Amino acid sequence: MDVNGGLTNVTNDPAEDTDPSWSPDGAWIVYSSDRGGDDGSIWAIPAGGGTPIQITHDPAYDGAPSWSPNGQRIAFESKRSGNLDI
Repeated sequence: MDVNGGLTNVTNDPAEDTDPSWSPDGAWIVYSSDRGGDDGSIWAIPAGGGTPIQITHDPAYDGAPSWSPNGQRIAFESKRSGNLDI
């Protein structure tokens, strides 16, 4: 969202990008995506757009990312153990 309240598409990929979470300082957005062939991975992109960075690399589902209040960590749910864990 820009300063005037308008929306801006920051990802451009045929993959399904879901669960966006803004960093506390507003500079980054983390999200879940099936781009790259995984069942779901965590990605980050600058809030103004740019090249996405893959944060998790595992064939199991990782999703629903959320920033810590200080912006230094990201929690997410994962099925790496076979169960849905955080």
